Amino acid sequence: MAKKRIWILSAITALIVAVGIVLFILWKQHQTSKKTDGESLHVVILDSEEFYYSESGIGQGIRFAMEDIEKNGSFPITFDLIEDDGNYVKGLSLAKALAKDPSVDIVITLQNFDSVDAEMPLFEEAEKPFIVTMGCYDEVAEQGYNYLLTDFLNARTMGEQIGHFLVENGSRNIALCHSDTTFERDQIRGVLSVLENEPDCNVYYSQTGPFRDTELGDMLAQYKLLDIDTVVANFYAQEDSEWLLTRLSKTMPELVRVGDYVLDNSGVLKEYGKDLEGVFIVPNYPYENSRALDDFIARYENETKENFTTTAIQYYDLFRMLSDYCGGKKPKGSELMEKLKQPSGYAGTGGTLSYDENGCLQVEDCPVFLCHNAEFVMYGEEEE
Repeated sequence: MAKKRIWILSAITALIVAVGIVLFILWKQHQTSKKTDGESLHVVILDSEEFYYSESGIGQGIRFAMEDIEKNGSFPITFDLIEDDGNYVKGLSLAKALAKDPSVDIVITLQNFDSVDAEMPLFEEAEKPFIVTMGCYDEVAEQGYNYLLTDFLNARTMGEQIGHFLVENGSRNIALCHSDTTFERDQIRGVLSVLENEPDCNVYYSQTGPFRDTELGDMLAQYKLLDIDTVVANFYAQEDSEWLLTRLSKTMPELVRVGDYVLDNSGVLKEYGKDLEGVFIVPNYPYENSRALDDFIARYENETKENFTTTAIQYYDLFRMLSDYCGGKKPKGSELMEKLKQPSGYAGTGGTLSYDENGCLQVEDCPVFLCHNAEFVMYGEEEE
């Protein structure tokens, strides 16, 4: 009897969520119907657990892009933000509605990686561009979808770049700490694929976690016995990365610490930047130094009174690129994807954006960032 009551309660809850989603989508359609009549490109950002608000660089980067699009007379973009509250079922229901909504031209997702795998076929069938900016599993990005754009480095590539950094940095006895999750396992494979050819650079310790102080104490004892000089911490949740790296900065400050790209976040740096001083990361969205980028960063920090983070230039260039590729009129999804995948790439403020036949971001050189004065800067170019 108890199981039946639980089932009934679950069904009622699911029905309420579904009705709420339908009403929300209808309201959004009404709100945007006047501005999505072919005179603008309508973008929807599908967010999970308010990540959009935790990383101010996203909204600010979009704002700067919108200002410059209007100033230059480029094709206008309108956008809405929709939250799924970190609920997988709600997120999938929203994705289904957005894929079918004719007023929505492009969907950008900030959801968790599992959502991307389930949602991408919906947009493939609808022939609507689906852009992932925070990351997804390599196996999803490499499936050959026609309407998927992954605007970030894949996990294995990031792992390979970490491996090259460890070799160049002179690391000898390395420990890997990670969550037992798909993206992080792919990163580790990338690290190991480089180190297996380096006899002087070895992984002497690897574990899932630690996640608690008791586990940390046991781990540090092993580090001292093995003379560990470098720790690579890759976790699915940024809270786990910042917790471990903060503890290590206080208990073994001599260690070289390599963290996860998710630490390059305005909220994280504001709260933990002091403890992350000296931490290295390989960004999931690399950019190139240039006069144009220097001018953008100066403008950004002067107007926002905040430190620049990678997402600011990522979203600025993404929205500028989408507008420029419209060429004065709203294109079909297939036309837009063809332009996004053209071999010549797009000359953005942060460097050339180029995507392969699967829509995966390509780069020739990937920088290493260092946390300095509570912000991540290119390693070797930090200033006092």
